[in-house]
Amino acid sequence: GYCGFFVNSLLDAHWKPGMTLDEGVALVDMCIAEMAKRFMINMPNWMIKYVDKDGCHVLRSGGS
Repeated sequence: GYCGFFVNSLLDAHWKPGMTLDEGVALVDMCIAEMAKRFMINMPNWMIKYVDKDGCHVLRSGGS
């Protein structure tokens, strides 16, 4: 969406193949912080999910 204009450079600079779950969550947190700083609309609640060989999991739900 629209926030992609804000976070694509972060993803481009920090994403790498084989990232751990903790590294991926840290990158998502960086993107959320960037959107909170630059997006006009306040979106305080985020749900972070991940998919692995065991299925889909909710890692974090609620405020960022």
